[in-house]
Amino acid sequence: MGGIVFHDHTLSRSLMPLTAFRPVADLTVGIGSIAENWQQSLEVEAVAYATQPRLVPLFPSVDTLQGDVWHILGGLLPTDELVALVHGLPVGTCVCSKGRMLAAHLRSVNVTWEQIAHDQTLKAYEVGEVHVIERPWHLFQYSAEAILFAERHIRTLRRSMPLDSTVQVLGTHDIFLEEGASVHFCSLNATDGPIYIGRHAEVMEGAHIRGPFALGDFSKVRMGAKIYGATAVGKHCKVGGEVGESVIQDYTNKAHDGYIGNACIGSWCNLGADTNCSNLKNNYADVRVYSEESGRFEQTGMQFCGLIMGDHSKSGINTMFNTGTVVGAFCNIFGAGFPRSYIPPFSWGGAQGMREHPLPEALATARIVMARRNIELTEEYADAVRDFYRSVAASRV
Repeated sequence: MGGIVFHDHTLSRSLMPLTAFRPVADLTVGIGSIAENWQQSLEVEAVAYATQPRLVPLFPSVDTLQGDVWHILGGLLPTDELVALVHGLPVGTCVCSKGRMLAAHLRSVNVTWEQIAHDQTLKAYEVGEVHVIERPWHLFQYSAEAILFAERHIRTLRRSMPLDSTVQVLGTHDIFLEEGASVHFCSLNATDGPIYIGRHAEVMEGAHIRGPFALGDFSKVRMGAKIYGATAVGKHCKVGGEVGESVIQDYTNKAHDGYIGNACIGSWCNLGADTNCSNLKNNYADVRVYSEESGRFEQTGMQFCGLIMGDHSKSGINTMFNTGTVVGAFCNIFGAGFPRSYIPPFSWGGAQGMREHPLPEALATARIVMARRNIELTEEYADAVRDFYRSVAASRV
């Protein structure tokens, strides 16, 4: 088997602002990314991404694969049934759900999702209900199932490290500690779901965590934090204050007091101390959020929906965000009062007014932030940012 090709198809547009600088399958939903979960479940080393042109230099492309490959829709979450079905697909067959193409096993590597979906020669196997990440709020909506699936699979591969005797434990679901995890003088409540602590991650004293919960490698839960499941935190993050039913991508800090709930936060973000984000309207109505794909507000069909923030955005101390606020990439939000419910990418300001965040300043800040984590802002990455900046010219403030 040559590997897996993950196809963005149209999902990269409907998942903005979270997919400005990553393929859909690179999103963290539970423990690790969608791609990592498929890769581990199918026991495949080589993966590639059929994604947006500006991202091709940043991620393995289809040209790196040879031989028979699985083609998988990038937002498709693996389940035990799906993995078994996809793993056993003969060449020239596919998996569908209610007529929708989900995955195929082909000899061809360089084919589009449209070509696969319209190939009448493929023998189709039908599968039951599946979950596809198609809108930002789907990340926290489906994170519990993603955590449960990944934790079950991890338990078949290796054993948990022992818990320290100072930890107070409740519940019957699993608590899994990877090698090097540091967990002391905290409470872990696994009544409603498992708790996973990644390699060299740390849960500090006085933290209270309810599962389902996943903490990525090298991340930290700060002292006194209160975390409600289902919550998934990526790698190299710092989390403190109060967090409920949220998904945080890699390299992001929400280290201080303040509340986020039903939130989706991108990578390289920083929420200043006492940043607070509403997730419920005062009239209890369903939440509308702005769609960068359609250019208008759309109904989520959900009563609870909090902050959705793109990569490299920041909030100053005591910043407030209204229910269902969408913040584009490379924004710097601060000041008193509620800013608007949609903040376009490369915005600087708050409720008192916005100006454009100049591209050279945005790149300079990103370079400093990434260097603190020993990550180089390469020229290829800078080119992707420049391309994105040009592509959103019409929507910038």
